[in-house]
Amino acid sequence: MNKVDICNLALARVGNAPIHSLADDSAEARRCAMLFEPVLRRVLRSGHWSCARALARLAELAEPPPFGFSRQYQLPSDCLRLIRLNGGADTCRRVGDRLHTDAAYAHIEYVRNAIPGELDDLCAEAVACLLARELAVAVNADPQLSEALLKEYLMTASCAARGVDALESLPPPPRGAASGWPPSTRGSTPPSRNRHGPAHPHKRLQRRRVQPPPARQDRP
Repeated sequence: MNKVDICNLALARVGNAPIHSLADDSAEARRCAMLFEPVLRRVLRSGHWSCARALARLAELAEPPPFGFSRQYQLPSDCLRLIRLNGGADTCRRVGDRLHTDAAYAHIEYVRNAIPGELDDLCAEAVACLLARELAVAVNADPQLSEALLKEYLMTASCAARGVDALESLPPPPRGAASGWPPSTRGSTPPSRNRHGPAHPHKRLQRRRVQPPPARQDRP
């Protein structure tokens, strides 16, 4: 969906006519043009949307931070929220468009400012819900409608966090599945060893019984 599609979903929720463009000469188009970008950033920053996640290797800046950490890095210009640094192994602090840390390198996962055409259906639905709520507030609509729209937005965002987007964050594969390392055998019982070869799982090794030689008989 593009920006106009999402705006029309929001307008339908508050009982307004659809628009053809944000440049239309109408009160609805002007309100949507004013509210859309702040609402989009709010939804992306506060949610768990896989369509807005990104990875980046940061460049270290020559000047260290004034205090607290020994290194600082430049954050991407589209960074709305930092998720983790170096897989969560290092601590850090965001200061404006800089990242302060003691880590010797900075690989980050972050939420970027995605454009409407990159949003998945759930995220676009959440933007439409929150935009409808802001439109209802702007025109002094029924407070119950505003409250219902806010609850719908929170429910949509919560369902995405627990459902589809959560399923797209997979745990690492078990050791040996992808790296080539054999699975760990720590804690398992070692196989029995003997000089006659490996033990059979169903038969016990039986020792051969040696018969004594016949008694010697003296001739008369």
